[in-house]
Amino acid sequence: MVEAIFGVAVLIVVTVILLKTFGGSTPKDYIDTRGRPRCGRCKKISYRDNVTAQRAADNAGRRGTYLRAYHERKCGRWHLTSQPPRVLRF
Repeated sequence: MVEAIFGVAVLIVVTVILLKTFGGSTPKDYIDTRGRPRCGRCKKISYRDNVTAQRAADNAGRRGTYLRAYHERKCGRWHLTSQPPRVLRF
């Protein structure tokens, strides 16, 4: 009886690990209520490329808001942030 319960528990743990590792399905990108494209993975407003993201940052700058474009490795998309760039120190 104990061996059967242990076996089922191990099977559940292995299944959860496999699902986390290889995932079920990748979240789909979507359009929010204001018509902006959102990344399904990180939920941020996404841009196709650096040029489009930089154009959006420049438009915000004309309104007095500092934004800069950056490429997110997790989702492979371009986003905007108000954070200054990090200084790399060696």
